[in-house]
Amino acid sequence: MTKEECRNCHHKGDSETEDWWDFDDQSTLCNECYKKIGRKWERTADKPKRAPLLNFFREYWWGFALALGFILFVSSSNLVSSTLGIIMFMAGGAGLCVWEWKRPKKIVVQKKVSPQERSSKYRALLLNQINEDEIIDEEMGNNRYVALTKDTLYFVTIGVSSGTFFGKKIKSYPVEDITSVDVSKKIMVSYMEVTAAGMGGSNDAGAAYMANNENIVAFPNYKLPRFQEIAEKIRSLKRKSKEGAHESSVDQIKKLHNLLKEGIITKEEFEKKKKKLLK
Repeated sequence: MTKEECRNCHHKGDSETEDWWDFDDQSTLCNECYKKIGRKWERTADKPKRAPLLNFFREYWWGFALALGFILFVSSSNLVSSTLGIIMFMAGGAGLCVWEWKRPKKIVVQKKVSPQERSSKYRALLLNQINEDEIIDEEMGNNRYVALTKDTLYFVTIGVSSGTFFGKKIKSYPVEDITSVDVSKKIMVSYMEVTAAGMGGSNDAGAAYMANNENIVAFPNYKLPRFQEIAEKIRSLKRKSKEGAHESSVDQIKKLHNLLKEGIITKEEFEKKKKKLLK
């Protein structure tokens, strides 16, 4: 979480919940001040001053040094003039570097996008497939948006991680098919990896593998508790799913036993179906 302070009203806040505007002169305005004086702030910011005619040489002396040094070096026929030309050319080059370093740069205004705004387009894409009230929990990672319903885990990807530069992809994992959910903390970022039936395990091939694999979500370390919470909810839903499946099997066995008593099925058929349900 990054703390910010408005250069105009001195309001303090963080970039996670509020909009802030950065200027190239290292100043920052809150969203309210930018609406009121943003354009005025751009106009009054430090900009290159037009050098008067009398000060033109003082401002751009390095140009004369470069030109004169080049002429002396090319046209001279003796060592002294050539050396003097090289020295003047090098001095002009140094002056150009200093002038470029001190010259005020063009002001570029960049809006800081909050995590809520960033995740909204991912969420909107998912809501084309499911209803909003189905979502139990959700969180935005670095490269994917994660949403959990009572029976499915969704990974929404937009951009390069989806496989194409402008691609959009929604990957769904039924909770009952998920075999493991691992949340791990690395030095720079953390990861949540989901393994489902029929999938191979991670080969831990480094950051590129972790970032691009479709069953892995990278996220900042400060979001580790949130993703651990989501992982625990997935495990809880998995346990409930298994308990429900066990209860359903018991009910079916009771029905088969009643059919056996009524003589509708044979004992061999009952034992065969019973064995299949208890697997």
